[in-house]
Amino acid sequence: MDITGADGGEIGDGAQNTIDILNSCGGSDIAAKVCDDYVYDGYDDWFLPTVSTLLEFREHFTTINNKLLENGGEVIADYNQFWSSLESSSFNAVTVIMNPSELFPIESRPKTHSKDVRAVRAF
Repeated sequence: MDITGADGGEIGDGAQNTIDILNSCGGSDIAAKVCDDYVYDGYDDWFLPTVSTLLEFREHFTTINNKLLENGGEVIADYNQFWSSLESSSFNAVTVIMNPSELFPIESRPKTHSKDVRAVRAF
C-alpha cells in the first residue's frame, strides 16, 4: 500500500508520518497504530520515530541502556531492529538496527515483516 506522506526522515517528522500512516492504513497490528495507542504514565501522545531519531538512539545506545536499567526499564538489545515511520516503497518501510558496530544500520524491509517498535514522544 502506498502511503501519502510518511516521507519525513528527520527528527520531528515522526508525528506527522504516524498520522499519514494511520490515515492510509487500517488495522490494529501496524507499528504506527501500536505507537498511537500507547499510554504510559499519563502520556498518550506517542508516535513512530523517524530514521534520524532512531539513529540518535543508536548513537547513544550505551547511555540509553544504562538509564533504562537505572529506572527499571527493559534494555534495548543490540540486535533489535526497529521500524521507522519512513516508507521506502509501496511494499517496504525503513528499519534501523541498533547495534552500534553494524556498518549498514538502515534497511528497507517488507511491511509484512515482524520487527520491533519503539514509541517516542516530543518534548
